[in-house]
Amino acid sequence: MFRFVVVVSLVVISLLASGSGTVAASSRFAQAAGGPIVTELPTTATSHPWIAWAPLSNGYVEQEFRFRGMAGIYAYTSAPPPPWDLTLQDMQPYSTRMLVRRPSDPAAFNGTVVVEWLNVTNGYDIDPVWSTVAQYFLRSGYAWVGVSAQAAGVEALKKWDPQRYGDLNIVDDGQSYEIFTQAAQALRQPGSPILGGLRIQQVIGTGVSQSALRLVPYINAFHPLAHVYDGYFVHSRGRGMPPINGVGVFSDLAADPISADVPVMVFQTEGDLMAMDYAPARQPDTDMLRTWELAGASHVGKGAPVDLAISGGVRSRDTGTGAGLGNPECQANPFPAWPVADAAWDHLRTWISEGTPPPTAPLIQLTRTPTVAAIPPGDNNALVARDDMGNALGGIRTPAIDAPVGAYYGTNTCNPAFLGFLSGWFVPFDSATLAKLYPTHDVYVAKVTVSANKAVADGFMLQDDAQRLISEADASSIGKLGPTVTP
Repeated sequence: MFRFVVVVSLVVISLLASGSGTVAASSRFAQAAGGPIVTELPTTATSHPWIAWAPLSNGYVEQEFRFRGMAGIYAYTSAPPPPWDLTLQDMQPYSTRMLVRRPSDPAAFNGTVVVEWLNVTNGYDIDPVWSTVAQYFLRSGYAWVGVSAQAAGVEALKKWDPQRYGDLNIVDDGQSYEIFTQAAQALRQPGSPILGGLRIQQVIGTGVSQSALRLVPYINAFHPLAHVYDGYFVHSRGRGMPPINGVGVFSDLAADPISADVPVMVFQTEGDLMAMDYAPARQPDTDMLRTWELAGASHVGKGAPVDLAISGGVRSRDTGTGAGLGNPECQANPFPAWPVADAAWDHLRTWISEGTPPPTAPLIQLTRTPTVAAIPPGDNNALVARDDMGNALGGIRTPAIDAPVGAYYGTNTCNPAFLGFLSGWFVPFDSATLAKLYPTHDVYVAKVTVSANKAVADGFMLQDDAQRLISEADASSIGKLGPTVTP
């Protein structure tokens, strides 16, 4: 085990006495010695990290580290934002952890570190970015770091393994923003052993769902002060922002935009338009922001196929919640979002390193102008315009939409319970419909091939992933004599 102290800059607000005797705050960084103290949490025969995936393929290693220090709790100087000026309210100690998955061979490292704000919507940490695109990260040489930035995740860790995690503590979710900053600062510190000596070229911040929501105020208010991330991948954000102190998911009813001076990829599913009430928050692309909307995909979707079984095993082992929705009448949406997510990540890395932005993408078509709605989506369930097969019009197209075997709904009116509406709904076509669409197997494979190749040509899919989808179509029973098939 090792221990080292990172000397970094913290968000320390300079207090200035005004003429009236009150105390104001400026939103400037000051240099402060004594950043986070980092120690390794070793994996043993009797103790492993929460949501560990080891052993990993492609020569990857997995390690866990505790890091602790001081983090501020802030309020906006004026409300509601923008502007995004901050006032320091309090400074409190914290102790939390980061989980690292990286190539063991420096020659296999592509120079990019992805720092994921672990999601705590279920009351414990999960890693949905990794679960979605793990196969792409592993084959492409990324390093991945998952950060427990919020109090709920830390409290769950302490209950799960008091010996391993008993000294972790986050006083207030307001600390999460500086914790996320200090995680990146610790990675960048010269001589840091966290990545085993890998030489970093770029660090990308990311998060899904609630974590993506938290990235909005982070990018708008904290990034201009810290500048420790070279870009961001905001995956499935909602309409607004969470509070920057205390607890909660939404702080107001506003449709808050992202304002960035580094590349930001916003990746949204059809389900996000409704289940996360994202539609009112749509904003035009800029030279620093691209938005991709994926038709057919739900908010909670299907991860990378090569790693899905491992992910389910980890989740079941550590949380005991590996089961699905449990209602056969309400089949969760199996739409494969990972091929488009892989391409989005590939474009973002190139955008940061070479300055070439991703292609612009068509938006999903809506039936009306969106307005701010309640969460769950309520009336916004009918927001997406659909073809005569029940699938969405517009957005990024993939073989699942161009050569469908059923109707993919981003939300779920069949089972509108919390995880139900986030998981979407799939209604498979009956045998007669499939036979009409695909009189032979070759017809089905040809339609999948045309769609996949077009997605590659348009920049929305990587060639390796397109070939995988074509091979899966070729191995399927669709278009052959037999019982009704499902994807």
